[in-house]
Amino acid sequence: MLDIISAKDSNHLDQETINSKILTKNLLIDNAGKAVAFHLIENIDNPFNKNFICIAGIGDNGVDAIKCHKILIENSINSRLYIVDSTKIKSSLIDGQDYYSKLDDVDFSSFDIIVDGIFGTGLNRSVVGDFACVINEISKYENVVSIDIPSGVFTDTGITSGPSVNAFSTITFTYPKISHFIGQGYKKRGELAIYEIGHKKGLINSNIKLICDEDISNKIKPIPKDNDKYMNGKILTLTGSAKFSGASILSGKAALKSGAGILKQIFPSSLDNYFKNFVEAVDCPIDDKKLGFLTDLSFDSIRDEFHWPDCFLIGPGISNHQKSLSLIKNILKNYKGKCVVDATALNSINYKKDKFSNTPQSSILTPHYNEFAKVIDVSVEVFKNDLIKYIKEVCKFLENRILVLKGPNTIIADGQNNIYVIEKGTNNLGTAGTGDILAGIISSYVASDYTLIDSAIIGASIHSHISFILMNENIESILASEMIPYINQSQNYFLNYHD
Repeated sequence: MLDIISAKDSNHLDQETINSKILTKNLLIDNAGKAVAFHLIENIDNPFNKNFICIAGIGDNGVDAIKCHKILIENSINSRLYIVDSTKIKSSLIDGQDYYSKLDDVDFSSFDIIVDGIFGTGLNRSVVGDFACVINEISKYENVVSIDIPSGVFTDTGITSGPSVNAFSTITFTYPKISHFIGQGYKKRGELAIYEIGHKKGLINSNIKLICDEDISNKIKPIPKDNDKYMNGKILTLTGSAKFSGASILSGKAALKSGAGILKQIFPSSLDNYFKNFVEAVDCPIDDKKLGFLTDLSFDSIRDEFHWPDCFLIGPGISNHQKSLSLIKNILKNYKGKCVVDATALNSINYKKDKFSNTPQSSILTPHYNEFAKVIDVSVEVFKNDLIKYIKEVCKFLENRILVLKGPNTIIADGQNNIYVIEKGTNNLGTAGTGDILAGIISSYVASDYTLIDSAIIGASIHSHISFILMNENIESILASEMIPYINQSQNYFLNYHD
Protein backbone atom coordinates (compact mmCIF):
# COMPACT_ATOMS: atom_id res chain seq x y z
CA MET A 1 0.00 0.00 0.00
CA LEU A 2 1.15 3.49 -0.77
CA ASP A 3 0.39 6.47 1.45
CA ILE A 4 -1.82 9.17 -0.09
CA ILE A 5 -1.02 12.51 1.50
CA SER A 6 -2.60 15.89 2.16
CA ALA A 7 -1.20 19.36 1.57
CA LYS A 8 -0.20 19.52 5.25
CA ASP A 9 1.57 16.15 4.97
CA SER A 10 3.40 17.33 1.86
CA ASN A 11 4.68 20.46 3.60
CA HIS A 12 5.65 18.42 6.68
CA LEU A 13 7.57 15.98 4.50
CA ASP A 14 9.58 18.78 2.89
CA GLN A 15 10.30 20.60 6.14
CA GLU A 16 11.32 17.53 8.16
CA THR A 17 13.56 16.30 5.34
CA ILE A 18 15.28 19.69 5.29
CA ASN A 19 15.45 19.91 9.11
CA SER A 20 17.03 16.45 9.30
CA LYS A 21 19.77 17.72 6.95
CA ILE A 22 19.32 14.75 4.63
CA LEU A 23 18.83 17.25 1.81
CA THR A 24 18.74 21.01 1.57
CA LYS A 25 15.72 22.73 0.11
CA ASN A 26 17.72 23.55 -3.01
CA LEU A 27 18.65 19.89 -3.49
CA LEU A 28 15.02 18.79 -3.08
CA ILE A 29 13.99 21.31 -5.73
CA ASP A 30 16.86 20.26 -7.98
CA ASN A 31 15.77 16.63 -7.69
CA ALA A 32 12.15 17.55 -8.45
CA GLY A 33 13.19 19.54 -11.52
CA LYS A 34 15.35 16.66 -12.71
CA ALA A 35 12.52 14.17 -12.18
CA VAL A 36 10.18 16.25 -14.34
CA ALA A 37 12.76 16.94 -17.06
CA PHE A 38 13.94 13.34 -17.40
CA HIS A 39 10.36 12.06 -17.30
CA LEU A 40 9.65 14.27 -20.31
CA ILE A 41 12.81 13.21 -22.13
CA GLU A 42 12.10 9.51 -21.55
CA ASN A 43 8.34 9.51 -22.13
CA ILE A 44 7.69 12.08 -24.85
CA ASP A 45 8.10 10.64 -28.32
CA ASN A 46 11.10 12.13 -30.14
CA PRO A 47 11.64 14.93 -27.58
CA PHE A 48 14.70 16.38 -29.34
CA ASN A 49 12.48 17.47 -32.21
CA LYS A 50 9.78 18.96 -29.98
CA ASN A 51 9.24 22.44 -28.60
CA PHE A 52 8.67 22.74 -24.83
CA ILE A 53 7.60 25.67 -22.68
CA CYS A 54 7.88 25.60 -18.89
CA ILE A 55 5.53 27.94 -17.01
CA ALA A 56 6.70 29.05 -13.57
CA GLY A 57 4.37 30.49 -11.00
CA ILE A 58 5.26 31.53 -7.48
CA GLY A 59 6.38 29.10 -4.80
CA ASP A 60 8.32 25.88 -5.04
CA ASN A 61 6.41 24.61 -8.07
CA GLY A 62 7.57 27.64 -10.01
CA VAL A 63 11.16 26.89 -9.06
CA ASP A 64 10.65 23.25 -10.10
CA ALA A 65 9.55 24.49 -13.52
CA ILE A 66 12.61 26.76 -13.82
CA LYS A 67 14.92 23.88 -12.87
CA CYS A 68 13.15 21.62 -15.37
CA HIS A 69 13.67 24.21 -18.11
CA LYS A 70 17.41 24.47 -17.33
CA ILE A 71 17.87 20.70 -17.44
CA LEU A 72 15.97 20.41 -20.73
CA ILE A 73 18.26 23.06 -22.23
CA GLU A 74 21.33 21.28 -20.87
CA ASN A 75 20.14 18.12 -22.62
CA SER A 76 19.72 19.86 -25.99
CA ILE A 77 15.93 20.07 -25.74
CA ASN A 78 14.30 23.12 -27.30
CA SER A 79 12.69 24.70 -24.25
CA ARG A 80 11.40 28.18 -23.44
CA LEU A 81 10.52 29.63 -20.04
CA TYR A 82 7.53 31.77 -19.08
CA ILE A 83 7.43 33.33 -15.60
CA VAL A 84 4.02 34.60 -14.59
CA ASP A 85 5.31 37.02 -11.94
CA SER A 86 9.10 37.34 -11.98
CA THR A 87 9.02 39.79 -9.05
CA LYS A 88 8.25 36.83 -6.76
CA ILE A 89 11.18 34.73 -8.04
CA LYS A 90 14.70 35.00 -6.59
CA SER A 91 16.88 36.82 -9.11
CA SER A 92 19.65 34.22 -8.70
CA LEU A 93 17.35 31.62 -10.27
CA ILE A 94 16.76 33.56 -13.46
CA ASP A 95 19.86 35.73 -13.90
CA GLY A 96 21.12 35.46 -17.45
CA GLN A 97 18.07 33.53 -18.62
CA ASP A 98 15.82 34.53 -21.46
CA TYR A 99 12.16 34.18 -20.51
CA TYR A 100 8.69 35.42 -21.36
CA SER A 101 7.10 37.72 -18.80
CA LYS A 102 3.92 38.75 -20.63
CA LEU A 103 1.10 36.45 -21.67
CA ASP A 104 0.52 38.35 -24.90
CA ASP A 105 4.03 37.47 -26.03
CA VAL A 106 3.45 33.72 -25.85
CA ASP A 107 1.88 31.64 -28.61
CA PHE A 108 1.13 28.40 -26.79
CA SER A 109 -0.05 26.75 -29.98
CA SER A 110 3.56 26.73 -31.21
CA PHE A 111 4.68 24.39 -28.41
CA ASP A 112 4.39 20.62 -28.44
CA ILE A 113 4.51 20.30 -24.64
CA ILE A 114 3.43 22.82 -22.01
CA VAL A 115 4.84 22.21 -18.52
CA ASP A 116 2.54 23.57 -15.80
CA GLY A 117 4.47 24.75 -12.73
CA ILE A 118 2.07 27.52 -11.79
CA PHE A 119 0.61 26.26 -8.50
CA GLY A 120 1.28 23.16 -6.41
CA THR A 121 -0.02 21.56 -3.23
CA GLY A 122 -0.05 24.85 -1.33
CA LEU A 123 -2.92 26.44 -3.26
CA ASN A 124 -5.60 27.51 -0.78
CA ARG A 125 -7.42 30.36 -2.50
CA SER A 126 -9.27 31.18 -5.68
CA VAL A 127 -7.11 31.82 -8.73
CA VAL A 128 -7.37 35.39 -10.00
CA GLY A 129 -5.46 38.02 -12.02
CA ASP A 130 -2.60 37.09 -14.35
CA PHE A 131 -2.51 33.56 -12.98
CA ALA A 132 -6.15 33.00 -13.90
CA CYS A 133 -5.50 34.37 -17.40
CA VAL A 134 -2.58 31.99 -17.95
CA ILE A 135 -4.49 28.96 -16.66
CA ASN A 136 -7.50 29.85 -18.79
CA GLU A 137 -5.25 30.03 -21.83
CA ILE A 138 -3.39 26.74 -21.36
CA SER A 139 -6.58 24.89 -20.36
CA LYS A 140 -7.50 25.08 -24.05
CA TYR A 141 -4.68 22.68 -24.92
CA GLU A 142 -4.37 18.91 -24.54
CA ASN A 143 -0.56 18.83 -24.32
CA VAL A 144 -0.09 20.02 -20.72
CA VAL A 145 2.08 18.20 -18.18
CA SER A 146 1.50 19.35 -14.59
CA ILE A 147 4.03 19.36 -11.78
CA ASP A 148 2.63 17.79 -8.59
CA ILE A 149 -0.99 19.02 -9.01
CA PRO A 150 -2.80 20.48 -12.03
CA SER A 151 -2.82 24.19 -11.23
CA GLY A 152 -6.12 25.42 -9.82
CA VAL A 153 -6.99 22.13 -8.08
CA PHE A 154 -7.10 22.02 -4.28
CA THR A 155 -4.95 19.22 -2.90
CA ASP A 156 -7.22 17.92 -0.14
CA THR A 157 -10.61 18.01 -1.87
CA GLY A 158 -9.94 17.67 -5.60
CA ILE A 159 -12.26 20.59 -6.28
CA THR A 160 -11.51 23.77 -8.19
CA SER A 161 -12.42 27.36 -7.53
CA GLY A 162 -12.11 29.18 -10.81
CA PRO A 163 -9.84 28.23 -13.71
CA SER A 164 -7.82 25.02 -13.58
CA VAL A 165 -5.47 23.05 -15.80
CA ASN A 166 -6.44 19.90 -17.72
CA ALA A 167 -3.28 17.78 -17.84
CA PHE A 168 -2.61 14.71 -19.93
CA SER A 169 0.02 13.76 -17.36
CA THR A 170 0.94 14.80 -13.81
CA ILE A 171 4.33 14.22 -12.22
CA THR A 172 4.36 14.11 -8.42
CA PHE A 173 6.99 13.35 -5.81
CA THR A 174 7.41 10.51 -3.29
CA TYR A 175 3.68 10.14 -2.51
CA PRO A 176 0.47 10.72 -4.46
CA LYS A 177 -1.87 13.41 -3.18
CA ILE A 178 -5.54 13.16 -2.20
CA SER A 179 -6.77 15.17 -5.19
CA HIS A 180 -5.11 12.75 -7.60
CA PHE A 181 -7.98 10.33 -6.91
CA ILE A 182 -11.10 12.37 -6.18
CA GLY A 183 -13.26 15.08 -7.73
CA GLN A 184 -12.07 17.25 -10.57
CA GLY A 185 -8.50 16.52 -9.50
CA TYR A 186 -8.80 12.94 -10.71
CA LYS A 187 -10.32 13.97 -14.04
CA LYS A 188 -7.75 16.70 -14.61
CA ARG A 189 -4.54 14.90 -13.64
CA GLY A 190 -4.27 12.51 -16.61
CA GLU A 191 -1.67 9.76 -16.23
CA LEU A 192 0.07 9.92 -12.86
CA ALA A 193 3.82 9.38 -12.43
CA ILE A 194 5.42 9.26 -8.97
CA TYR A 195 9.15 9.84 -8.40
CA GLU A 196 11.36 9.60 -5.33
CA ILE A 197 13.34 12.81 -4.87
CA GLY A 198 15.16 12.09 -1.60
CA HIS A 199 12.56 12.74 1.09
CA LYS A 200 13.32 11.26 4.49
CA LYS A 201 11.62 7.92 5.03
CA GLY A 202 9.26 7.16 7.89
CA LEU A 203 7.85 10.65 8.23
CA ILE A 204 4.42 9.86 6.84
CA ASN A 205 1.86 7.35 8.06
CA SER A 206 -1.29 8.50 6.33
CA ASN A 207 -4.60 6.82 7.11
CA ILE A 208 -5.42 7.05 3.37
CA LYS A 209 -3.77 4.31 1.31
CA LEU A 210 -3.58 3.44 -2.36
CA ILE A 211 -4.15 -0.26 -2.96
CA CYS A 212 -1.55 -1.77 -5.31
CA ASP A 213 -1.70 -5.03 -7.26
CA GLU A 214 0.90 -6.54 -4.95
CA ASP A 215 -1.40 -5.95 -1.98
CA ILE A 216 -4.17 -8.01 -3.57
CA SER A 217 -1.70 -10.73 -4.55
CA ASN A 218 -0.68 -11.00 -0.89
CA LYS A 219 -4.30 -11.26 0.29
CA ILE A 220 -5.98 -13.54 -2.26
CA LYS A 221 -5.65 -17.32 -2.00
CA PRO A 222 -6.53 -20.08 -4.47
CA ILE A 223 -9.60 -22.17 -3.67
CA PRO A 224 -8.44 -25.50 -2.17
CA LYS A 225 -9.00 -28.28 -4.68
CA ASP A 226 -10.48 -30.64 -2.11
CA ASN A 227 -13.19 -28.18 -0.96
CA ASP A 228 -16.81 -29.12 -1.42
CA LYS A 229 -19.57 -26.62 -2.23
CA TYR A 230 -20.37 -25.97 1.42
CA MET A 231 -16.73 -25.32 2.31
CA ASN A 232 -16.53 -22.71 -0.47
CA GLY A 233 -19.22 -20.63 1.21
CA LYS A 234 -22.98 -20.37 1.32
CA ILE A 235 -24.69 -17.20 0.16
CA LEU A 236 -28.31 -16.29 0.82
CA THR A 237 -29.74 -13.52 -1.36
CA LEU A 238 -32.75 -11.27 -0.98
CA THR A 239 -32.62 -9.52 -4.32
CA GLY A 240 -34.88 -8.64 -7.22
CA SER A 241 -38.45 -7.49 -7.70
CA ALA A 242 -40.88 -7.19 -10.60
CA LYS A 243 -39.22 -4.02 -11.92
CA PHE A 244 -35.60 -4.99 -11.27
CA SER A 245 -35.32 -8.75 -11.59
CA GLY A 246 -32.07 -8.62 -13.60
CA ALA A 247 -30.04 -7.34 -10.65
CA SER A 248 -30.69 -10.57 -8.78
CA ILE A 249 -29.30 -12.75 -11.56
CA LEU A 250 -26.27 -10.52 -12.14
CA SER A 251 -25.25 -10.46 -8.48
CA GLY A 252 -25.95 -14.16 -8.00
CA LYS A 253 -23.98 -15.31 -11.03
CA ALA A 254 -21.08 -13.02 -10.09
CA ALA A 255 -21.01 -14.55 -6.60
CA LEU A 256 -20.89 -18.11 -7.89
CA LYS A 257 -18.34 -17.28 -10.60
CA SER A 258 -16.13 -15.70 -7.92
CA GLY A 259 -15.94 -19.01 -6.04
CA ALA A 260 -18.95 -19.26 -3.72
CA GLY A 261 -20.02 -22.88 -3.35
CA ILE A 262 -23.80 -22.55 -3.16
CA LEU A 263 -26.33 -19.76 -3.47
CA LYS A 264 -29.91 -19.77 -2.23
CA GLN A 265 -32.17 -17.05 -3.60
CA ILE A 266 -35.22 -15.69 -1.78
CA PHE A 267 -37.67 -14.13 -4.21
CA PRO A 268 -41.36 -13.24 -4.67
CA SER A 269 -43.24 -16.33 -5.84
CA SER A 270 -45.04 -14.32 -8.52
CA LEU A 271 -41.66 -14.04 -10.29
CA ASP A 272 -41.07 -17.79 -10.14
CA ASN A 273 -40.84 -18.23 -13.91
CA TYR A 274 -38.08 -15.69 -14.15
CA PHE A 275 -35.98 -16.77 -11.15
CA LYS A 276 -36.13 -20.44 -12.14
CA ASN A 277 -34.05 -19.50 -15.20
CA PHE A 278 -31.12 -19.12 -12.81
CA VAL A 279 -30.61 -22.86 -12.72
CA GLU A 280 -27.40 -22.77 -10.65
CA ALA A 281 -29.20 -21.28 -7.62
CA VAL A 282 -31.30 -22.98 -4.96
CA ASP A 283 -34.78 -21.46 -5.04
CA CYS A 284 -36.61 -20.16 -2.01
CA PRO A 285 -39.85 -18.60 -3.34
CA ILE A 286 -42.10 -16.77 -0.86
CA ASP A 287 -45.72 -15.86 -1.49
CA ASP A 288 -45.92 -12.14 -2.31
CA LYS A 289 -49.66 -11.94 -3.05
CA LYS A 290 -48.67 -11.08 -6.64
CA LEU A 291 -47.24 -7.72 -5.59
CA GLY A 292 -43.93 -8.32 -7.34
CA PHE A 293 -42.01 -7.67 -4.09
CA LEU A 294 -41.93 -8.99 -0.54
CA THR A 295 -43.25 -7.22 2.58
CA ASP A 296 -43.17 -7.65 6.36
CA LEU A 297 -45.65 -10.48 5.92
CA SER A 298 -42.67 -12.53 4.70
CA PHE A 299 -40.37 -11.72 7.61
CA ASP A 300 -40.93 -14.93 9.59
CA SER A 301 -40.25 -17.10 6.52
CA ILE A 302 -37.05 -15.18 5.81
CA ARG A 303 -35.95 -15.29 9.45
CA ASP A 304 -36.13 -19.09 9.27
CA GLU A 305 -33.18 -18.88 6.82
CA PHE A 306 -30.99 -16.64 9.02
CA HIS A 307 -29.02 -19.60 10.39
CA TRP A 308 -28.02 -20.93 6.97
CA PRO A 309 -25.69 -18.53 5.12
CA ASP A 310 -22.07 -17.56 5.54
CA CYS A 311 -23.07 -14.29 3.89
CA PHE A 312 -26.45 -12.67 3.29
CA LEU A 313 -26.60 -10.40 0.21
CA ILE A 314 -29.46 -7.91 0.51
CA GLY A 315 -30.54 -5.21 -1.88
CA PRO A 316 -29.80 -5.52 -5.60
CA GLY A 317 -33.08 -5.05 -7.47
CA ILE A 318 -35.24 -4.75 -4.35
CA SER A 319 -38.37 -2.63 -4.73
CA ASN A 320 -38.24 0.84 -3.19
CA HIS A 321 -41.88 0.60 -2.10
CA GLN A 322 -42.27 1.53 1.56
CA LYS A 323 -43.63 -1.93 2.41
CA SER A 324 -40.53 -3.49 0.88
CA LEU A 325 -38.22 -1.10 2.75
CA SER A 326 -40.03 -1.88 5.99
CA LEU A 327 -39.16 -5.55 5.50
CA ILE A 328 -35.50 -4.75 4.80
CA LYS A 329 -35.32 -2.55 7.89
CA ASN A 330 -36.73 -5.37 9.99
CA ILE A 331 -34.27 -7.89 8.55
CA LEU A 332 -31.23 -5.65 9.10
CA LYS A 333 -32.30 -4.99 12.68
CA ASN A 334 -32.60 -8.69 13.52
CA TYR A 335 -30.00 -10.46 11.38
CA LYS A 336 -26.71 -11.02 13.28
CA GLY A 337 -24.51 -12.67 10.67
CA LYS A 338 -22.26 -11.36 7.91
CA CYS A 339 -23.98 -9.50 5.12
CA VAL A 340 -23.54 -7.19 2.14
CA VAL A 341 -26.05 -4.33 1.99
CA ASP A 342 -26.41 -2.85 -1.48
CA ALA A 343 -28.63 -0.68 -3.67
CA THR A 344 -32.22 -0.15 -2.46
CA ALA A 345 -31.54 -1.82 0.90
CA LEU A 346 -29.38 1.18 1.78
CA ASN A 347 -32.54 3.32 1.78
CA SER A 348 -33.71 1.52 4.89
CA ILE A 349 -30.80 2.92 6.95
CA ASN A 350 -31.78 5.95 9.03
CA TYR A 351 -28.29 7.38 9.52
CA LYS A 352 -29.48 10.72 10.86
CA LYS A 353 -31.47 9.05 13.64
CA ASP A 354 -29.53 5.94 14.62
CA LYS A 355 -26.35 5.99 12.49
CA PHE A 356 -25.80 2.25 11.84
CA SER A 357 -27.08 0.83 15.11
CA ASN A 358 -29.85 -1.06 13.29
CA THR A 359 -27.50 -2.47 10.66
CA PRO A 360 -25.61 -5.72 11.37
CA GLN A 361 -22.16 -5.21 12.87
CA SER A 362 -20.61 -7.59 10.34
CA SER A 363 -21.86 -5.82 7.26
CA ILE A 364 -20.38 -4.23 4.14
CA LEU A 365 -22.29 -1.27 2.74
CA THR A 366 -21.81 -0.65 -0.99
CA PRO A 367 -23.38 2.68 -2.05
CA HIS A 368 -22.50 4.83 -5.05
CA TYR A 369 -22.15 8.59 -4.55
CA ASN A 370 -25.86 9.39 -4.89
CA GLU A 371 -26.89 6.58 -2.54
CA PHE A 372 -24.28 7.57 0.05
CA ALA A 373 -25.28 11.24 -0.05
CA LYS A 374 -28.88 10.16 0.49
CA VAL A 375 -27.92 7.96 3.46
CA ILE A 376 -26.09 10.80 5.23
CA ASP A 377 -28.74 13.33 4.16
CA VAL A 378 -26.66 15.84 2.20
CA SER A 379 -26.85 16.79 -1.45
CA VAL A 380 -24.50 14.87 -3.70
CA GLU A 381 -22.92 18.17 -4.81
CA VAL A 382 -22.08 19.08 -1.20
CA PHE A 383 -20.71 15.59 -0.59
CA LYS A 384 -18.47 15.67 -3.67
CA ASN A 385 -17.02 19.02 -2.62
CA ASP A 386 -15.53 17.53 0.56
CA LEU A 387 -15.70 13.80 0.04
CA ILE A 388 -12.94 12.76 2.44
CA LYS A 389 -14.39 14.87 5.26
CA TYR A 390 -17.76 13.14 5.01
CA ILE A 391 -16.21 9.68 4.79
CA LYS A 392 -14.14 10.35 7.91
CA GLU A 393 -17.26 11.52 9.72
CA VAL A 394 -19.06 8.28 8.84
CA CYS A 395 -16.02 6.24 9.94
CA LYS A 396 -16.73 7.30 13.54
CA PHE A 397 -19.94 5.23 13.51
CA LEU A 398 -19.01 2.25 11.34
CA GLU A 399 -17.47 0.22 14.20
CA ASN A 400 -16.92 -3.24 12.59
CA ARG A 401 -18.79 -2.35 9.41
CA ILE A 402 -17.11 -1.54 6.10
CA LEU A 403 -18.06 1.16 3.61
CA VAL A 404 -17.40 0.59 -0.09
CA LEU A 405 -18.06 3.83 -1.95
CA LYS A 406 -18.46 3.39 -5.70
CA GLY A 407 -17.33 6.27 -7.89
CA PRO A 408 -14.64 7.16 -10.45
CA ASN A 409 -12.34 5.35 -8.03
CA THR A 410 -13.58 2.95 -5.36
CA ILE A 411 -13.03 4.20 -1.81
CA ILE A 412 -13.21 1.78 1.09
CA ALA A 413 -13.38 2.85 4.75
CA ASP A 414 -13.55 1.08 8.08
CA GLY A 415 -14.45 2.03 11.64
CA GLN A 416 -10.81 2.68 12.57
CA ASN A 417 -10.63 5.71 10.24
CA ASN A 418 -8.65 3.83 7.60
CA ILE A 419 -9.42 4.75 4.00
CA TYR A 420 -8.32 2.73 0.97
CA VAL A 421 -8.41 3.82 -2.66
CA ILE A 422 -8.67 1.44 -5.62
CA GLU A 423 -7.79 3.27 -8.79
CA LYS A 424 -7.99 0.94 -11.77
CA GLY A 425 -11.71 1.36 -12.43
CA THR A 426 -12.66 3.14 -15.62
CA ASN A 427 -15.72 4.80 -17.04
CA ASN A 428 -16.75 1.35 -18.29
CA LEU A 429 -18.27 0.84 -14.84
CA GLY A 430 -20.77 3.66 -15.24
CA THR A 431 -23.54 1.41 -16.56
CA ALA A 432 -26.52 -0.25 -14.90
CA GLY A 433 -25.79 -3.56 -13.22
CA THR A 434 -22.05 -3.23 -12.67
CA GLY A 435 -22.67 -2.48 -8.99
CA ASP A 436 -24.67 -5.71 -8.73
CA ILE A 437 -21.63 -7.56 -10.06
CA LEU A 438 -19.45 -5.95 -7.38
CA ALA A 439 -21.90 -6.88 -4.61
CA GLY A 440 -21.85 -10.49 -5.80
CA ILE A 441 -18.05 -10.69 -5.94
CA ILE A 442 -17.63 -9.20 -2.47
CA SER A 443 -20.29 -11.56 -1.06
CA SER A 444 -18.35 -14.53 -2.38
CA TYR A 445 -15.23 -13.54 -0.45
CA VAL A 446 -17.21 -12.84 2.72
CA ALA A 447 -18.78 -16.30 2.43
CA SER A 448 -15.33 -17.81 1.89
CA ASP A 449 -14.31 -16.56 5.35
CA TYR A 450 -12.11 -13.64 4.32
CA THR A 451 -12.28 -10.71 6.73
CA LEU A 452 -14.79 -8.02 5.84
CA ILE A 453 -12.09 -5.50 4.96
CA ASP A 454 -10.15 -7.98 2.81
CA SER A 455 -13.38 -9.10 1.11
CA ALA A 456 -14.14 -5.49 0.21
CA ILE A 457 -10.61 -4.71 -0.99
CA ILE A 458 -10.19 -7.92 -3.00
CA GLY A 459 -13.70 -7.80 -4.46
CA ALA A 460 -13.42 -4.16 -5.52
CA SER A 461 -9.96 -4.75 -6.99
CA ILE A 462 -11.15 -7.70 -9.07
CA HIS A 463 -14.15 -5.69 -10.22
CA SER A 464 -12.05 -2.69 -11.26
CA HIS A 465 -9.44 -4.90 -12.92
CA ILE A 466 -12.16 -6.42 -15.11
CA SER A 467 -13.03 -2.97 -16.38
CA PHE A 468 -9.33 -2.39 -17.05
CA ILE A 469 -9.21 -5.60 -19.10
CA LEU A 470 -12.26 -4.56 -21.10
CA MET A 471 -10.84 -1.10 -21.71
CA ASN A 472 -7.65 -2.65 -23.10
CA GLU A 473 -9.82 -4.71 -25.43
CA ASN A 474 -11.28 -1.41 -26.73
CA ILE A 475 -14.70 -2.10 -25.20
CA GLU A 476 -15.85 1.37 -24.20
CA SER A 477 -19.48 0.62 -23.36
CA ILE A 478 -20.23 -2.69 -21.72
CA LEU A 479 -23.18 -4.68 -20.53
CA ALA A 480 -22.81 -5.67 -16.88
CA SER A 481 -23.29 -9.32 -17.85
CA GLU A 482 -20.16 -9.08 -20.01
CA MET A 483 -18.08 -8.71 -16.85
CA ILE A 484 -18.95 -12.14 -15.46
CA PRO A 485 -16.78 -14.22 -17.85
CA TYR A 486 -13.76 -12.10 -16.90
CA ILE A 487 -14.00 -12.68 -13.14
CA ASN A 488 -11.74 -15.73 -13.17
CA GLN A 489 -9.24 -14.02 -15.47
CA SER A 490 -9.01 -11.12 -13.05
CA GLN A 491 -8.66 -13.44 -10.04
CA ASN A 492 -5.87 -15.33 -11.80
CA TYR A 493 -4.09 -12.08 -12.56
CA PHE A 494 -3.77 -11.36 -8.85
CA LEU A 495 -3.06 -14.98 -7.89
CA ASN A 496 -0.15 -15.07 -10.36
CA TYR A 497 0.99 -11.48 -9.96
CA HIS A 498 4.72 -10.79 -9.92
CA ASP A 499 6.03 -7.26 -9.42
